[in-house]
Amino acid sequence: MKSITVECYAGSRPEEYPLNFYLSGEKINISKIIDRWITPEDRCFKVLGNDSNVYLLKYNANKDSWRILLKEKR
Repeated sequence: MKSITVECYAGSRPEEYPLNFYLSGEKINISKIIDRWITPEDRCFKVLGNDSNVYLLKYNANKDSWRILLKEKR
């Protein structure tokens, strides 16, 4: 897992869902949230980036940190 910087929409709660993130210095805009789910520790998002890749992002509120778990080429 790699730590990443994520810019989020903050609606009814902070870090509600990701809008874009930075991977190796490159800004990836999120075109679509494909799926989302909550575990006891994390909020997870499967997203489509504007680079046509699919990413799995995980936010841990206790640590206030984002991690990238997966990058799939489409």
